[in-house]
Amino acid sequence: SVTTASDTTAAMKTIKSFVEDYNTLIDALNGQISTKHDKDYTPLTDEQREDMSDKEVELWEEKAKSGLLYQDSTISREMIDLRSAISSVNNSGFTLFNIGIKPSTDYKDNGKLEIDETKLQKALNENSDAVSKLFTDTNNGLSTAVTNALDKAIATTGANKGTLVVMAGAENTSSSAENRISKQIDTYKDLIEDLQERYESEQERYWKQFTTLEKTMNSYNSQSSWLSSQFQQ
Repeated sequence: SVTTASDTTAAMKTIKSFVEDYNTLIDALNGQISTKHDKDYTPLTDEQREDMSDKEVELWEEKAKSGLLYQDSTISREMIDLRSAISSVNNSGFTLFNIGIKPSTDYKDNGKLEIDETKLQKALNENSDAVSKLFTDTNNGLSTAVTNALDKAIATTGANKGTLVVMAGAENTSSSAENRISKQIDTYKDLIEDLQERYESEQERYWKQFTTLEKTMNSYNSQSSWLSSQFQQ
């Protein structure tokens, strides 16, 4: 008699790679919202840049940008959406838990996944088609669920742009200029220009007043000197 068994090595490797990539993403997002900004590193002025080397400027700006997304609500919301997508995937009663994949119980992992490789291998040996469908089904698969969760934040096309794209834009798209932060920057630039004009106007007004006062004081001093000379005669 001849028995056959499917080679699950490639499937195991692909699933482990997916979990590693997911955990790397969670680490990156959590790193952004958990890093506090160092208030000692403020944006450099032109004068400060002139006194520093290119490397010093680069290191300073790296520090100045670090922590700008501390406790950012948009990224926090995206992490919640990702965890929800992972935990809610259910394809014909088959879930990640059934194949040995579940969120870490360590709160410090912030929802990263861990694998019971023995349980995963058993599921692949006994029901490889169901495991494959759990990941690839276009309606209820994990890939679709994660993609949809990410699109909520980073989608650059369609009627509904991602929340991060709406806020900060994406390179090489129209959103790089048409986004909330760019509009705020333009508003601040207009405000600075308006304040500069008001400053120059006020400066000119005070200079005129000072000039008038100076002429008046000179005239007064001249008259005072003349009167003093008259009394001394």
